[in-house]
Amino acid sequence: MNLRNLRTKRKLKKELEREREQNAYNQKLISTLEAVNQTLNSDVEYHKHENRELRTRIATLFDEPHSGFECVGVTEGAYD
Repeated sequence: MNLRNLRTKRKLKKELEREREQNAYNQKLISTLEAVNQTLNSDVEYHKHENRELRTRIATLFDEPHSGFECVGVTEGAYD
C-alpha cells in the first residue's frame, strides 16, 4: 500500500476546511436565490392582480351599451 495515498490528519483537515468553505458559499448562494425567488413571486402576483383588474375593466367596457368611443370620419370603400 502506498503511503502517499493514505489520508493523514493534515489532509483530512484541509478537506474539511474546503468542505466548510464550499458549504458557506452554497448557503450564501441559496439565500440569494431565495431572495430573488421571493422578489419574482411578488412581481408575478402584482402582474396577476393587474391583469385581473384590466380584465374586469375590459369586461365592463364591452358590457355597456355605449362605451364612450365613437368612430368619426371613416368611410367604407374600396382600398386601392
